[in-house]
Amino acid sequence: MDGGSEFISKEFEEFLNENNITPRYTNTGEKNNTAIVERMNRTIRDKIQTHFNLTETLKYYDIIENHELENTINNTYNRSIDEAPISLTNENIENNNKILRKSNTEKFKKLNLNIGDNVRIRLKRDKFQKAGNRYSKSVHTITDIYG
Repeated sequence: MDGGSEFISKEFEEFLNENNITPRYTNTGEKNNTAIVERMNRTIRDKIQTHFNLTETLKYYDIIENHELENTINNTYNRSIDEAPISLTNENIENNNKILRKSNTEKFKKLNLNIGDNVRIRLKRDKFQKAGNRYSKSVHTITDIYG
């Protein structure tokens, strides 16, 4: 979970305690963790919407009470973490973070940008903006390279 207000409220804390659930929060500095959580949120929303469409109802409590959704997600291979979430431990979570950081660094090094190359700038999006252009419409020329 991220540190959003919906996850740190007194009511949510009471719910966790009543159901013997230990919360695990992502480190806000770890962008990979936050991305994984947001992707999982989208997966859950999609699965609930599929349930609504198939059953022609807006009742979701039966998939929550029967733990169908939870079991499906926790026991299914996830390519972002390279294993099923049920098998994660603190040790292999840190190991996955190291692998992701190394992979992202290697991808950046492979860009091989040079002065004079034409590029588009990645646009900053609002927190919950999912659609729209990811890159600038205008093309820019690299004039300096730092680092």
